[in-house]
Amino acid sequence: MLLDWLAGRGVFFECKTADGPRDIYRARVRISPDGALLSSTKAWNLTATSEADESGLGVRGPFIAYTSSSSASLGVTVLERRRMPASVESALRSLIESGTPLGYQKTHFLFPEEIKAIRFELEGKVARVRIDAQTEPASIDLSAASTPAHLGFRVERQPIPKTPLAHLGADLLRSFLGPEPVARLERWLFRSQDLWKRTFHATPEPAPELPTSVPTPPFEPEPGSKQQVRSWPPADDALIWRPVEHGFLPRPRGAPLSYHAVTRPDPERPYVEAELVEFDMRYLELGIRAGYMEPKPETGPPEGGHVPEDPLVYQRIVATMNGGFQSVHGQFGMKSDGRLLVRPKPGYATVRVDEAGSVELGTWTEADRAEDFVSFRQNLEPLLLGGVFDPSGRGHFGDHLLHGGVLTERSGLCVNARKNLVFVWAKDIDPKGLAEAMRRAGCVYGMHLDMNPGHCSLSFHKVESFQPLRAQSVLLNREMKVNASRFLRWSPKDFFYLALASDAPTGERVSWSKVPSQGSSSLVYSAESKVGSDTVHLLQVSPRGAHFRLHPGKRDGGPNAPVPRGELRLGLGHRTHGSRPGLSQKERSLVPMHRAFATLEIRADGELRMHEPGVPFLAQKDADFVQLPVLLRDGVPTDRAKARGDTRSRVALCLGRSGALFLASSIQDSPSLLVSALRDLGCSLILEADRGSHFASSVTLGSEGGDLSEETVLLIEQGELSPRARSFTSPSGAVASQPALAPRR
Repeated sequence: MLLDWLAGRGVFFECKTADGPRDIYRARVRISPDGALLSSTKAWNLTATSEADESGLGVRGPFIAYTSSSSASLGVTVLERRRMPASVESALRSLIESGTPLGYQKTHFLFPEEIKAIRFELEGKVARVRIDAQTEPASIDLSAASTPAHLGFRVERQPIPKTPLAHLGADLLRSFLGPEPVARLERWLFRSQDLWKRTFHATPEPAPELPTSVPTPPFEPEPGSKQQVRSWPPADDALIWRPVEHGFLPRPRGAPLSYHAVTRPDPERPYVEAELVEFDMRYLELGIRAGYMEPKPETGPPEGGHVPEDPLVYQRIVATMNGGFQSVHGQFGMKSDGRLLVRPKPGYATVRVDEAGSVELGTWTEADRAEDFVSFRQNLEPLLLGGVFDPSGRGHFGDHLLHGGVLTERSGLCVNARKNLVFVWAKDIDPKGLAEAMRRAGCVYGMHLDMNPGHCSLSFHKVESFQPLRAQSVLLNREMKVNASRFLRWSPKDFFYLALASDAPTGERVSWSKVPSQGSSSLVYSAESKVGSDTVHLLQVSPRGAHFRLHPGKRDGGPNAPVPRGELRLGLGHRTHGSRPGLSQKERSLVPMHRAFATLEIRADGELRMHEPGVPFLAQKDADFVQLPVLLRDGVPTDRAKARGDTRSRVALCLGRSGALFLASSIQDSPSLLVSALRDLGCSLILEADRGSHFASSVTLGSEGGDLSEETVLLIEQGELSPRARSFTSPSGAVASQPALAPRR
């Protein structure tokens, strides 16, 4: 008690604003021997989550625990008080964040949204967690380096931050002086450095002559044309591209996954070289991950700051790159692998990934919805749009307080007309120079990422193990002042990773195996699902490389011609007097459309789409339409799904959220078992492959099967892979008053 009176003690408490949720605070108080409060220090907000409600604060020995809940997240956090600071850097960081140099070891338990009940208990250094109706709790040792697999929830241990002293010093000054004095100091330092280099730097060899116009975009074929856009290898009149060669990097079909080029975008500083790396997005997918400190989440505990722990993911990773600004510079939206951390804001440049793995760059609008995407990251307004620098008229990128055009290390990400992603990095460059480098790579949309030494990097990897970490990692440029494996594990800030795209189905309900193919790679996977005592045969068609085509049958008004062979043929039956689902091919209507049926749309580029009943479609030159009866809509079985009839081969189909086509087949007197099997795969709209003729529905692979010319057939063929990156903002969105970039030499 005497110590509490003289020196004070730390206290934790829950507190909320008038209209906001509760947060967890720490303060230091002095208490008299009789328990009266004598004085208190500043209160440090340990959570600062504007949307999550922190509650259930409890103390057990050296541990402090609390829950965090919001519409987007559910978690429990355990803080363990340290006896000694791990280092000078960690002591300073803890002093900034919590008012004590000792700090806390943080462990976050993150639960899926579908979990309804959680029981959490601490027994010594062991957390016992029981979710929903589990009979036995899971035991997690808080002092162990790893956690058991398949818990049904995630455990993220936040490491002791290893912040460079220069970065830590800047954060410390911001916490005491505010951001504006620090920004003035940074501007003075960077301008002094620039003056020194411009005065004393050796003059490099003359830069190569560059064209005086924007590089010509690649040829875009007409819809349905067999001609393909040339996407690889990259070719620009303004740049010399060379393959990125590391022995550990894979080479799909013998070609490099990335190419590298160097350009000098600033005529006033010819010694500044911007480096560009273009990635072949036919074979790569983009992942977006949050750091264990940044961005600061609004919806609950932070993420773990590492690549996915699943070996099926990390063993495919080939590159990582830095993300965007810290939260202190703007609460830019972020979602990582389905978990919303910071809500997106309209007007900000955004990179986003959907369920199918397609990557889009563009400016977020009021009409865009966060739930439509697996991941996204925002950062500032767009840097480049359709050849226009700073189309929104922001005027500053990074020098957010003083608008001074700071020359420092910067990085950016853009998508070019070849529909590939391009990473850009340079030292001593301003935002306009970064945009000019993007323009020379043919980029149609570009966004500024992070800036300043130690925050910008691109590394190439081959990851063999996550725990313990074993990986080969190489930086793009040795002047990037970071550890090459920084983003693989324990990254305080958010980052992107690029991994070889995988067609292999995932899921714990069924075990998929690849079906042998006559082509270069298989599109089709098979599995079996047990529904009671019956077996349902499942097929999954990968959306990557699949080309769909419709062949109308003779009885549906189609040609009197044999059905072509393909990877897979799905017989759909034909119309009858009692059932007349619509059918059209190109601009020719064969059977009028009917609002009672669902519609398959087969586009001229080979893409397959599925539409619910009630949507009217007219015959179009760039698409075919075929209608089928509905078995399940919005997760609810229709009367047709429950009806019984003849025992025969039946087939049902649906599209998964990733764009994969699922087929279920079995010999039954009802389609109800097929509906049950496909619903377990996550389908909410399921159709029956029967236009009314009640043929024994057929699915044939390769050269199997007989004559199907009587009925309409959906053909699945092996097509060419296309890059899966694009801009979702039209170049016409650029502000007219902003001039296009003047060509630089």
